[in-house]
Amino acid sequence: MNSSVKKIFVVTLAVVLAAGCSSGPRPGSLPSVDDQTLLAGEAFPGATSQSLPAAEDVFGLSPDMVSFLDENVSGKTDERAFADLITAMETFGIRQLIYDNQTRTASQTFEDRHGNCLSFTNMFLVMARQVGLRAKFQEVRISPEWIKQGEMQVLRRHVNVYVRLTGKGKSLDGKGDRVVDFDDEGGPSASTETIISDHRALAHFYNNWAVDALDAGDMDLAFAYARKAIVDGDADFSPAWGLIGVLYRRAERLDLAEAAQLRALQAEPSDEVAMSNLQRLYASQGRDELADYYRAQVIGHRLKNPYYRMEKAREAYQDKDYRSAVTHLRKAISLKDDESEFYFLLRDSYYQMGDIPKARQYHAKAHKVLDAQGGREGTPRRIKPKGGT
Repeated sequence: MNSSVKKIFVVTLAVVLAAGCSSGPRPGSLPSVDDQTLLAGEAFPGATSQSLPAAEDVFGLSPDMVSFLDENVSGKTDERAFADLITAMETFGIRQLIYDNQTRTASQTFEDRHGNCLSFTNMFLVMARQVGLRAKFQEVRISPEWIKQGEMQVLRRHVNVYVRLTGKGKSLDGKGDRVVDFDDEGGPSASTETIISDHRALAHFYNNWAVDALDAGDMDLAFAYARKAIVDGDADFSPAWGLIGVLYRRAERLDLAEAAQLRALQAEPSDEVAMSNLQRLYASQGRDELADYYRAQVIGHRLKNPYYRMEKAREAYQDKDYRSAVTHLRKAISLKDDESEFYFLLRDSYYQMGDIPKARQYHAKAHKVLDAQGGREGTPRRIKPKGGT
């Protein structure tokens, strides 16, 4: 990989910033204003004049993409078409792709050979559909990972592609359908995945571009993109509501900032970003009861996330605090018992503690879970395209 290019797999960026003042609702109450008011954007007069890409621009294929598929994908069955597409991309495309942190449309990604995880995922999906495959976006639950972008803290999210294969043999190796994932730099191997609509995927795109615009200081453009994520994408896409709340905070419309964060929580009650934003909002106002409430909510939701527990276990292991690592891992397994990575680290922790019998026990358990992940009937086989720079 070119050392000058940072490989980033940020799919949806949700902003966490300190916020301001005013009086607020009791914990758990609904937004004080309706969606129409929040989306009106009177504080951002330039938002209505922005020229934004339409859905057909995001998901559209260029003539060069169509030619590429015509020349390289000739399979008459789903199984063969999928194999041809993967081979063609690895031979002529993937090894020339460069990961960066910019979100591009499918055709821009194909032309530039640059993009982030969402860009490559979208490019693959639209080409798969062009050759007749039934491909859908999936949201992936991953370990919580905060990334610094400019003055903002952003929370990494991830998507991949689920491909439903049909035919007598179902697939070339008899193992069922496929998941194509471009995030090939680690992370849990069996994260929770949920199929989403194209509208939801479109919301991811517009929200990414909204964060980029905010990072560049263009609040009108950022609001236009965030609003489009909701209006043309998904009305209950909580990261976009949270971003709108951040924009209102910067515009000193603190009543609307608070309402937008509450709307994000209404859409996704477990949205830690919105909780954090509200906690900071209330803390800055000296409204300690509400600040404490949302602080406790953030901590509580994190502790119920098995991947957060895994991250805490890794930290403890690196600090040679193996007992704490074991405690976190046992809790993670109680929340999700089919993740082999949990068992492998538990094995290593017991080994470091000198408990060889338990280390052997969890070594066997880890491989049992790993085998089940790869061979269970109906479990899609995961494909991580090789190459890339």
